[in-house]
Amino acid sequence: IRMKNYLKKKKDKVLPSTYDKLTTGDKFLALLYSKLLKERAEVIEPEITKDLCEIESDIGVLKGLEHRVKPFSSILDKVISDSLDYAGSFKKAAMHINDYVRYTFVIPDEIYVSKIDECLQKLSDMGYIVIDLKNNWNNEKFKGFKIF
Repeated sequence: IRMKNYLKKKKDKVLPSTYDKLTTGDKFLALLYSKLLKERAEVIEPEITKDLCEIESDIGVLKGLEHRVKPFSSILDKVISDSLDYAGSFKKAAMHINDYVRYTFVIPDEIYVSKIDECLQKLSDMGYIVIDLKNNWNNEKFKGFKIF
């Protein structure tokens, strides 16, 4: 990524009032931590995808696999916006972003609760540790559970 050209393209789309206030050094740090997250996503994604495909027939249908890795531009947007919650620290913002690899299971309503429990158990059996479980059924953008 050529930082100068990328920043020019993104300038009008991403948080214009915040973005314009960033120094060149801050822009560099935001890009750096975003790139590190993207690289991490590309390293861990294949194993997670393999594991979820392994349990798919027991849980539901995996949908949207083409979107399982968050695009770099979205990661950068989130690092910049979330840094405001961490006194301008792009590093801390990046450390708290946990949806750069994401998956969606579609489960029929009548078995939804039992399949969520089964999914959590299977993930635990595979060595995954659930850090947080958020009920987003009231969220207009994403309806369902987010498991971190």
